[in-house]
Formats: sequence, structure tokens, C-alpha cells
Amino acid sequence: MNVPNRISAGLENAKPDFPYSTYIAALGGVIGFAGAGFVYFGLQRIFQSLPTYQLIEAMHGTSTTLCFAGITASATIMPLMLTIFSFAKRSEVDFNPWFYERIKLIALLCCIAFVAGLFTLTVLSAPIGDITEVDIAWYEAIYYAIVAGLTGMVGVLVAILILLYYSILHIVNQLNPHAIAERRERRADGD
Repeated sequence: MNVPNRISAGLENAKPDFPYSTYIAALGGVIGFAGAGFVYFGLQRIFQSLPTYQLIEAMHGTSTTLCFAGITASATIMPLMLTIFSFAKRSEVDFNPWFYERIKLIALLCCIAFVAGLFTLTVLSAPIGDITEVDIAWYEAIYYAIVAGLTGMVGVLVAILILLYYSILHIVNQLNPHAIAERRERRADGD
């Protein structure tokens, strides 16, 4: 077996079958969520001697950058999904119904990631500082809201990335001129 055939066989083994690829995306999202949560709560354990408002102030800049990155990514993916949809629509190949459901799922998850990023930015924009009149419980609630928004956004973005990978893999497998020629040959041999 030569190298191009081995690569082709490898792609065939990674078929974007539904619902298996959706389960992989969900698992990736859960791992992304758990990993981000571990980072934030692990850092909280390291810096447990600091007051919560100092933790919030310390993570303010990087959290804001992460929110903007997530918002930008989710807003950029939406037009890309329309491009993928137009490729599928203009092609002569029939796509499985789940493919169109996958596009809708990715669009929904992009909206969720966008809202999570906006929510977190809203919380981050609160005037947080060493205010003695504010109860420490409020700082902890703000900290957990920020961490929940960030970890949720990261988990959803990981799931979106995996779903995109399988969607693009499906389009490449379906629109690959060599694969189309092979399918035509198989149909001709079957007749």
C-alpha cells in the first residue's frame, strides 16, 4: 500500500459518522471545560491566601482577552458555516440529513459561546476593587461567575472545533474529485 492510499484509508477510517462524531465533540467539550476549570480552581488553591478580589483583579486582563478571543471565534465561525452550507448546496453530491443538522448545531453552539463570552465580559466590567463595604461573599460569587463563564465558553469552543473538523472532513470526503470518480466507477461496475 503506497502512502497516498494509506492516507486515504486513514481518512476513511475517520468518517464523520453521526452520532459518533457528536459524542467525540461532546467529550472534547467536557474535557475542555474540566481542563479550564482545573486551571482556574487549581490557581485558586495556589493563591488561597489572597483575598478573592485580588484574584479577580489578577485574572482580569487575561480573562478579558480570552473572552474577546472566544467572542471573535464564535462570530467568525457563523459566516464560515454559511460558506460550508453554500459549498454543499452547489455541489452535485447529496449530503446526509445529519450534515445539515450538524450545521445548525454548530450555529447554536456558536451563539452559546458568544453569549457566555459577553456574560463574562459584563461581569468583568464590574468595578471590582478593595471596597470594604462589600461582603466577601459577593466577591466569591463574582469570581465563580467569571470562572463559570470562561470554562463554559472554552468547553463549547472545543466542541465546536471538533464538530467543524468532522464537518469539513465530510465535505472533503464527499467533494473530493477522486472519491467522486471512484463512486461513479463503483456504480458503473454495479450496473
